[in-house]
Amino acid sequence: MGYGGLEKRKYMRLDTEVGVELSLYDPAKGKTVPHSAESLNVSAGGLLVTVERPLEVSSYVLARFTLPGETEQQDFIARVVRVEEIEALRRYDIGLEFVDIVIGDLEKIDKYVTSEFEGG
Repeated sequence: MGYGGLEKRKYMRLDTEVGVELSLYDPAKGKTVPHSAESLNVSAGGLLVTVERPLEVSSYVLARFTLPGETEQQDFIARVVRVEEIEALRRYDIGLEFVDIVIGDLEKIDKYVTSEFEGG
């Protein structure tokens, strides 16, 4: 039986655009390769970002972004859980799941999302 088109999510997702710096370790080059990204939405569980080059599902990235209205950056490690090619835009939407993030940063993200849903 379906859910009438509703998704069951652990965390609320907020559509918001912030710049995200991603670094993916490239073993062939022996270094990290930077990727610029823009968030499409954010939650306490992760981010949906858009990038110009695809990333591999199950790969790990080092990432950094700053919430709107904040000055302190949130640094974290995330796992790529979804990659969707957006042909018309020549971009890729990448689902990132937080796997290593400071609990204080996670709480800030959750507080930001919740406050925006409640009217800012």
